[in-house]
Amino acid sequence: MGSVKSKNKKEWYEKLGFEHPALTLLYAPKRYEDYTHCPIIFPDHHFCDEVEILTLPEPPASGRRSQWQIRALHRTSGIEIIISFFAPHPKASEWRDYAPGQTVLVKGIIKQYGTRFYLNKAKPVSASLLNRIQPVYPPIKGKLSAKDIADRLSEVVSNDFHVHRCASFISAQMGPSAPEIQKISRMLRAMHAPQNMYEAELALQRAKEWTIASIRAFQESERTPNKKSALLVDWFSLQLFKTKLPFRLSPSQEKAIEGIVAELGTPYPSKILLSGDVGSGKTAAYLLPAVASWVSKYNVAILAPNLPLANEIYKSAHALFSDVADIRLITAGSDYKPKQRPALVIGTTALFGWAKKNNFKADLLIIDEQQKYGVRQKKALMHEGTNVVEATATCIPRTMGQALSGGMKIFRLEPHVHKMITTKLLTPSMKGELLQKVREEVSKGNRCLFIYPALNTNKDEMRLNVVAAYEAWEKLFPGDVAMLHGRMKPEEKTETIERMQKGEAHILVSTSLIEVGITIPKLTVAAIIRPDKYGVSTIHQMRGRAGRDGSEAWCYLVLDFEITDDLPKNKREIVERLSALCSTQDGFRLAELDMQARGAGSLISEASQHGKTRDLFRGGVHVSPEEIMATQTEKPL
Repeated sequence: MGSVKSKNKKEWYEKLGFEHPALTLLYAPKRYEDYTHCPIIFPDHHFCDEVEILTLPEPPASGRRSQWQIRALHRTSGIEIIISFFAPHPKASEWRDYAPGQTVLVKGIIKQYGTRFYLNKAKPVSASLLNRIQPVYPPIKGKLSAKDIADRLSEVVSNDFHVHRCASFISAQMGPSAPEIQKISRMLRAMHAPQNMYEAELALQRAKEWTIASIRAFQESERTPNKKSALLVDWFSLQLFKTKLPFRLSPSQEKAIEGIVAELGTPYPSKILLSGDVGSGKTAAYLLPAVASWVSKYNVAILAPNLPLANEIYKSAHALFSDVADIRLITAGSDYKPKQRPALVIGTTALFGWAKKNNFKADLLIIDEQQKYGVRQKKALMHEGTNVVEATATCIPRTMGQALSGGMKIFRLEPHVHKMITTKLLTPSMKGELLQKVREEVSKGNRCLFIYPALNTNKDEMRLNVVAAYEAWEKLFPGDVAMLHGRMKPEEKTETIERMQKGEAHILVSTSLIEVGITIPKLTVAAIIRPDKYGVSTIHQMRGRAGRDGSEAWCYLVLDFEITDDLPKNKREIVERLSALCSTQDGFRLAELDMQARGAGSLISEASQHGKTRDLFRGGVHVSPEEIMATQTEKPL
């Protein structure tokens, strides 16, 4: 009986992320090794020829660790060259099997120092590689080595059927801007089996250009007219609703509201990013279009990341617009049925089940803090023409990439008050400074917030446990400490928040539940314990709880290690990442920095929220959102 393939065992092309061998030709090299025969010794130029080994490897006179040198004779020219390479020991290098008197084919870059010639980046070359340009592919860690990938793709590119199938796929992805199939086929062969370096580098450039073209084609396809997308919002109602606000809208809020309503009126599904830091008035900026849309007989859903924020949004909306709109808060077990009229609903995950039960689809979906929900969850509230507004202080890299590449409309809100928050990294030896600041602020009647990342009872995690921390702070400030975490009942959470808002307690010990949307007046200190456990955007949200009225405030990022000159790489990266928060309070700028550091991920699918952008070609080809945006006014490729 033949062996049965395990369902869990992946084919080699599946390990590369493709469904068919032909499509692996989309896996581009990151660079090329030039093995072209070049026997000429010329400084700073490529060299590839046979030499005779004269000596065993020995360290240079300078004594540099891990650097070794071999003297060799280039018989063609009669010039002696010094082969230089790095390794812990020659026995651990690819030069271990060579001895004086042997002839070896080598490649590298010629360098001249005085009268001596050195061969840098030297490596022995198999005779089978001579006069070839060898693609070097990024390996798939733990699955496929660079050599495995090169061997496999060498076979695929030699198969005309596979090349034609992949070329047809590329043509379909690029749409009207696609070149002829024959031209695409030639490019694929040039990329994976180039005849020279010029051809190889040109192929990689084409791969980048065609990736950009495919992203642009996708963005255009997303703008397909849909009669369900055009929301004809009554302009006079919108102006009337503005008069109900107990405050004057800022110029940036006015611009955002008018811009959102204008976008909703187009016959295309809108994708809108409403970017604004805590205190900039995002809620008002999306509530007015939401209520005006409902009055104009469209279904509206507002999706919040947690129940406390959903409650706050509902209270604000109900207080302002209950006389003109039927606004409902959807929680677990809600029995509200919209029947024959449009619905304006606010909620968290309870919205998904409620929408399915009532066959509800939003014409306008507003997502407050969009990084909290996945694509499948959001799709549960959408039809093919749903308009989406994503409101956030610091968007995920993919959303920032979409916005900067032209895939979303951006409206930025300026804060009503200029925040004066001093952000500081705090090491274990500096914790006395934090305690002193807490005592000062509590004595003034101000509030302080401590955020802990764990809710464990494990002894090793007790110092991070919000319950243990609450007990410790309660001993220092008896009767003046409150606690908030996700396992509390909804009414307990509400009671805790109200206690802090009324000033019945001045210190709140919380998990990251406090991150989004919860307002505590006179909060002047926010201390985040183990900030390395959070992303930059999450920390920025936490920090935004402090100083909302423009008062001077402090945010302490409490590390569990000292900052020294000899920090290991992982801790250096933590310090570098968190230092960005110390340098700016602009959430949009932080999101840009986060995207630059982590990459924008896929700009077509939501499978990758960050990482290098490679939506057509993968492997060694990636593009930046700025490169995509720069081509928007150019002619098709």
